[in-house]
Amino acid sequence: MTNPETSASVKTMNSGSLHESRHRAWFWRRFSLVFIPFVLLTALGIWGREYIEGSTEQTLIAGREANQVEITKNTLDDILNGIHHDTMLIRGMESLKQFIEQPSKRLRNRLEADVVNISQHRKNYDQIRYLNETGMEIVRVDFREGQATPVPTAKLQNKGNRYYFSDTFRLDHGEIFISPFDLNVERGQIEEPRKPMLRIGMPVFDQEHRKRGIVLINYMGQNLLERIKELLRGVSGSPLLLNRDGYWLLAPDSSQEWGFMYDNDNTMVVTSPAAWSEIISKDKGQFQTDKGLYTFDTIHPLMSGHMMDQTTSGVNAPDTGDADTSHYFWKVMTRIEREHFEAAWTEHMFHGGVLYSLALVLGLIVSWFLARAHAANRTAEETLRLVGFSVDHSADSVLWTTPDGVIQYVNEAACQALGYSRDELLSLSANEIEVSEDVNAPSKHWAEVKAEGVLTFESRYRKKNGDTYPVEISSNYLSYHDDEYNCTFARDITSRKQAEVERDQLHRKIVDVSRQAGMAEIASGVLHNVGNVMNSITVSASLAREKLGQFRLSGIQRMAEMLDENAGDLATYLAEDDRGSKLPAYLAAVHEQLNGDQKRIDQELALVDRGIQHIQEIVNTQQSYAGVNASVTESVSLEEVVDDSLRMNVSDRHEIEIVKKFEDRPSVLADKHRLIQIVINLVRNAKQSVNEQGGVKKIVVRVQQVGRHKGRIEVEDNGSGIPPENIHRVFEYGFTTKHNGRGFGLHHSAITAKNMGGSLSCSSNGFGKGAVFVLDLPLESAELVA
Repeated sequence: MTNPETSASVKTMNSGSLHESRHRAWFWRRFSLVFIPFVLLTALGIWGREYIEGSTEQTLIAGREANQVEITKNTLDDILNGIHHDTMLIRGMESLKQFIEQPSKRLRNRLEADVVNISQHRKNYDQIRYLNETGMEIVRVDFREGQATPVPTAKLQNKGNRYYFSDTFRLDHGEIFISPFDLNVERGQIEEPRKPMLRIGMPVFDQEHRKRGIVLINYMGQNLLERIKELLRGVSGSPLLLNRDGYWLLAPDSSQEWGFMYDNDNTMVVTSPAAWSEIISKDKGQFQTDKGLYTFDTIHPLMSGHMMDQTTSGVNAPDTGDADTSHYFWKVMTRIEREHFEAAWTEHMFHGGVLYSLALVLGLIVSWFLARAHAANRTAEETLRLVGFSVDHSADSVLWTTPDGVIQYVNEAACQALGYSRDELLSLSANEIEVSEDVNAPSKHWAEVKAEGVLTFESRYRKKNGDTYPVEISSNYLSYHDDEYNCTFARDITSRKQAEVERDQLHRKIVDVSRQAGMAEIASGVLHNVGNVMNSITVSASLAREKLGQFRLSGIQRMAEMLDENAGDLATYLAEDDRGSKLPAYLAAVHEQLNGDQKRIDQELALVDRGIQHIQEIVNTQQSYAGVNASVTESVSLEEVVDDSLRMNVSDRHEIEIVKKFEDRPSVLADKHRLIQIVINLVRNAKQSVNEQGGVKKIVVRVQQVGRHKGRIEVEDNGSGIPPENIHRVFEYGFTTKHNGRGFGLHHSAITAKNMGGSLSCSSNGFGKGAVFVLDLPLESAELVA
């Protein structure tokens, strides 16, 4: 028989075990429902934020590297263009032309003095030479210890067997020679201390288009290297310069430099083949390898159509033929060591790990006690005490407030951040520590957080001593036993704001560089137009002088003298010389043509007079803007600005039809200096566009008033147009479709227009269909300006 007491005892034990099992099952289910989402959301929030902040800091570093490398590349292009210009300047000097035609000691001295002046002014050229067709130095000026010194005639040498003479002498009109960037060699030995050198030369022709020698400039390459170091001094990476074969011309370790001069194969091709393959495949870019972050750009020392020497391993080996100028380049770059570049990201990841660990502990404790409280029906007071104990160890400030803003709980981090004791904070309200111009901000925040559940925003907290600091606030709505709370997590974001200020400063620096580029655009335009007019004047003056020399009656005696001067070879002179062969017919017709030729001379002289007046207008216009204060806003006539811009940009020789349509004559409030830069840039872009398209070239410039508050300038051309995929990019910094463009002009113009309270926009029907640029600016007043 079964004992009734024993049966009852077993039943009671089974019932207790079942209740305990259900309690544990419910506890872990509730715990999982709370803890797992908390873990996932916390991981997403903390690691995501730290990852973004670390990546943002890396992006800022990479951006600084890219901007500085681009500025360095543009500066080196300007330096090389200056050397090319000086070479052409020396080749075209009047003293050199006269010496070639009529060599004499007096003309040689004059040529030598001109070269000395150029060398003393530039201070960058180790030697400037003129060599005749045999390679003999006729004039040589050395620059030593800050002084340009001509070499005496007795010490001049014949360089006819040197590669730079033969390679330069074989060139044609308009072609230029540039040697490898290497070290100077004297008597077959590399000169010590090292003297980096770059040689640039051009052939010289006489009036009969016969080669009469070359001009050659030895540029002191150390100046170029020092300029690179100066421009890249502020970046994080090491400045580097390499030639097309991967040899270092500038390296952190000087022993790595100029390896090709010492038969040394220590190149980037060998030490970092993967990185070099990426660099050589593109003109510019940025990438990261296991060795660090590389930022690079390409410098092409030669323009299209010029010649160069391909030698990279020898100093006397001549060039073997023409070379594609795109294959002659240098790579300017920086490299940030991997450890240095990833330091910021690693620090943020470590910080995120610490915060995540604390959050996990916090989540574990909160989830555990919430589950136990729900299972055991703990009181709200006990739950709040346990939760308060856990969050009190959070690194962020934690405050619990009631709907009316009264602070119910603060953790130790909040006390330390705000400078109050716990009791002092519990006697305050939320609006006494949160800085806000809106007195109703706390009530608005409460309504928003109650509606959304979670609200994240930025604000400022005021410390006990009156100082304020920025915070990122995460407000969470909680309801417990019919009581409502706002649980606020506040994080100090002072360091993040400082990083944003540095980013803004970098942007302003880019804007300043763009403004400087814009200022250079004006000077370039003026010089270009003056040059065009001077060419026209020169042609007209030459024609007038030629007509006077040929057809004045008093010139008949001179013609007789010419026959006497060529009496020794009169048959050749009359048969082959262009003027001599026409002399008999000219003498017979001179009286009949005299009156007509005099009228033609008058016409040419009238053209000279108009050209001189045109130059004076260009110079006066430029001088009128040269002294304008960049910060002065004044009333500016759009009609005058357009007229001045056209005079400085377009001449009759451009063969461009300019149509001016002044529907109104408004005056706007603007900075005159900046406004003229914008209009010059728009007209120049239109001029380049119509020149690229060919055919009939036409530019229409409109000035009108739009409504009661805006004045407008429209520049329309029938040029090459803008493809649809580029129409939204024309004002981006660095975007350009021109071979030698830099992407400064339109970007700077758009920013300048915006800073003056206006706007700059463009439209185009597509490639080959022209474009319209529209500049709007605020009027001088709201009334119509007649």
